[in-house]
Amino acid sequence: MRKAGWEKNFYLIEGFPKNQEGMDAWRHILKEKIDTKMVLLYEGSAKVIEKRLLERGQAGSLTDDDIEGVKQRLAAYQEEVQPVVKQFEKEKLLKKVNADKSIQSIFSDSQSALKSVKKFLRIPDPKPNVIFVLGVEGSGKKAQCEKIVDEFKFVSLCVGDLLRDETNTDSPLCKEIEEYIMQGQIVPVIN
Repeated sequence: MRKAGWEKNFYLIEGFPKNQEGMDAWRHILKEKIDTKMVLLYEGSAKVIEKRLLERGQAGSLTDDDIEGVKQRLAAYQEEVQPVVKQFEKEKLLKKVNADKSIQSIFSDSQSALKSVKKFLRIPDPKPNVIFVLGVEGSGKKAQCEKIVDEFKFVSLCVGDLLRDETNTDSPLCKEIEEYIMQGQIVPVIN
């Protein structure tokens, strides 16, 4: 966020927090420094998500988009992310969007959800405002984030992209991150 410009005001953070550890770390470090305005959750039926991921695997996008890789990632998502989703729901920050539809239909639903925070878009705020975007892989988060950024001019941070970028460096964390990704596991918060 500092690299993009702390003062940019609205951030769309895709794929975070993915577990309680990440949520706790975020809040410990940034709770007083940012305002979380909303969590957009893209939910799709297992049948649709599995079909999308398997089609992506056939296209050669990712090597672990076979049936076993898909099942492993869906299980990890359920185990790790759902408790965080429930917490955001309790805090009345969660807006659910049905991801079984077409990209444009999903975007229309996303726009409707964003209307609830639209009034904050014009208010200067000394603290950055954050909208988290969650959803199982294959739910269309990335496509939706691109459309939201185009329309609302938010700064977008995709945790998956940031982690993949890190694996292309010579950093000490590179191999550790690669191992988690290759095993289909959620990369933990690393101090």
